[in-house]
Amino acid sequence: MVALAIALFVPGLGASGYAHAEAFRVQPAYEMMERGDYVVIRLFEQAYLRKPPGMPWAVAVSTWLFGAGEFASRFVSAAAVAAGALLSLVFAQRWFGRPFGLIAGLAFVLAPAFWWYPPIARSAEIEALHNLFVVAGALCILQTLLPLPFGESRSWARTLPLALLTAVSLTGALFTKGPAGVPVFAAACIAGWIMRARSGQRSRDGAGVWLASLVPFAIALCLLGWWAWAAHRRVSGESVVLESPTLFLFRPQQLLEIASLPVAVLIAALPTSLGVLAIAWYRNSATEQAGSVMRSRAAVALALTVALAVLGYMLTGVSNNRYVLPAMALMPAACGAGAWVLAQRARTFAALEQHREKMRLHRLAWVMFALLLGAAIFSAWYGEHRRNTRTSGTAFGVELGAYLARPGELWADQVIDTRPEVVMAAVQVADGRNIAIRPRWMPVSLWRREHGEASVPLPPTGSYLLLRTDDLPRRDQYELDEEREYAPVMERLREVHRGMVHNFEYRLYEVMAKD
Repeated sequence: MVALAIALFVPGLGASGYAHAEAFRVQPAYEMMERGDYVVIRLFEQAYLRKPPGMPWAVAVSTWLFGAGEFASRFVSAAAVAAGALLSLVFAQRWFGRPFGLIAGLAFVLAPAFWWYPPIARSAEIEALHNLFVVAGALCILQTLLPLPFGESRSWARTLPLALLTAVSLTGALFTKGPAGVPVFAAACIAGWIMRARSGQRSRDGAGVWLASLVPFAIALCLLGWWAWAAHRRVSGESVVLESPTLFLFRPQQLLEIASLPVAVLIAALPTSLGVLAIAWYRNSATEQAGSVMRSRAAVALALTVALAVLGYMLTGVSNNRYVLPAMALMPAACGAGAWVLAQRARTFAALEQHREKMRLHRLAWVMFALLLGAAIFSAWYGEHRRNTRTSGTAFGVELGAYLARPGELWADQVIDTRPEVVMAAVQVADGRNIAIRPRWMPVSLWRREHGEASVPLPPTGSYLLLRTDDLPRRDQYELDEEREYAPVMERLREVHRGMVHNFEYRLYEVMAKD
């Protein structure tokens, strides 16, 4: 399983420049390694606390192992998907048997939601690593809470390692993407306790289960709180770039998208979402078989966790199914469970019908595997091609670096807030020509808040200023119309170069001396 994931996601990882939000994770990792400060995230010297430091830490470790570059940065996500597939295989095999664990692992590797563009399995983005921690945490929670077969008792020798793995997973998820995975963890807790209540085991091993369930949450929250406190102390007195979670939550104009989120998720997660539907439709057939009650409860718990998690995201106002990827990441395990449910249903038929049903399922499985494998290979090529030709700002950054003719500072705001890889590449090119450029992110809105005036940040004479000049709508309170804001000082700016990255237009200016 790991070999298949590596074969699909590792080759060509460094074939294209950074795109989308990759540089937001990579550049802070480089600055952490350069400064030796692994507590405060900085992006071109600006304190940047929109996300916790989990992904920059992982990129820093990968960079230490493989060296700086796109391959090392993206290897984190490829390895995370391989590990997620392995976890899905192990837990599904433990609950449902060997062939169904294999189905779960394959479903994780070949799930289109993970490799279709933009390919989170081949990008230095947060999602793949976050999904790994969420899947690990949710599966461990279910393993802790699911009722044991009659006559078995829960020993601390098994419970303690499981609780430690749960704590590591919860901590990793919180440090990677904050509370984004909480709906999945809450759903796993609810589903597990529902299954325990149905089995009549609420009081059996009650204290141990409570401790194994709640202590990992307490550990994870305490560690995240410690980091927040330490980071706050270090940036005291500085301007800090933040991001409110409300930007991604309920908005009245998106009521239709919010209401249709469950359907959108089921469609986006195909074909792995079929496992959840199979459990919902045929779970009663599975419980009719002798000795299958415990496995049936595990299957229902998986499906219920996915359903409750999607409902939780919907109730918090999430309208984009990409933000529900943590719930989708559990669907491959549910796919293995769904295959087991279908196999139990087939055993209720006569021998002839059973044989025909198995043959149909085998043919369908092989056809689906071939189609998904081919699509994943095509997507790997297409993703690198699209990044190189359209979405990456690296090419423009290389072009821009040739116009940095003298040592100095390079200040930018919106360019960094949309395509920081432009500045990364420009500085690297200038450095290759022995021209020392100090890049700095200078958000206009924070500058004004700190200085209490309506002026704009202007670098020293002879340095460079990079502005975003397109007419596309701005996203939040940090994004201003820079062309209009810098109009009063435009007589001091000499245009050096202009260009486009995707839909964004940028202009490079040199700051001239006052007349």
